[in-house]
Amino acid sequence: MKILFPLALWLLACTTSACGAPRTKDADVNPPALVSGVGGAQEATSPPSFTQGDTFVVKISREVQTRGEIGPTVEFVIGEENGLLVFKSQPNAKSGLEGGAYTYRFTTDLCQVSAQSPFATVKTTPDDSSFKWPLRVGAAWAGRYEWQRLGGSGSEAYKTTVRAKVARFESVTVPAGTFQAFRIELESNARDYRNNRIIWYVPGPVSFPVKMWSSDPLDSRNYELVSYSRKADNGR
Repeated sequence: MKILFPLALWLLACTTSACGAPRTKDADVNPPALVSGVGGAQEATSPPSFTQGDTFVVKISREVQTRGEIGPTVEFVIGEENGLLVFKSQPNAKSGLEGGAYTYRFTTDLCQVSAQSPFATVKTTPDDSSFKWPLRVGAAWAGRYEWQRLGGSGSEAYKTTVRAKVARFESVTVPAGTFQAFRIELESNARDYRNNRIIWYVPGPVSFPVKMWSSDPLDSRNYELVSYSRKADNGR
């Protein structure tokens, strides 16, 4: 059975500070340096399909209040549940994930609807509007959703707006290799909180996001694909 591939590169963001409760400081909005851009009428018409049980390994690096920190390398396994895409982490001694598995659910358009950790659950209703198909350079969209956290230190909810655009088609290098990717730039606002993200989505035969940069008021993070294993092609 084929199912769609959710965004492995920001899966941890919504149970960490990247998608946490609004804060009053201004976000660090300085993005990574541009890679050489590539023009052209490239287009990704629809979300890709992958096989249930595929695995994706993501490395996380972090800047916390000007202090550099290398984060965990986490393996996620793809699944399907009630019409939603499910990504579940596989905890291990090196992952840095406490308390057990983390589970993330997405629509078939790759927009997040929930993130569940052993400590709290985050919901975005109807979804976080991260993607809109087809993807092409110059495309832009906006969305509104409710961000809600349940459990942990208490419950809270915020109305959130997001603006997104496909800025360019460019080369990006991650541990898994060098790819030509759509650079999608997003800004989310809720009260005094602002989060900026850049997602690099690779179309064509690869068809998945290989990198995400995320910045919120307290830190900046990079999520990079290290490796992936597909049952259909014996992995990479």
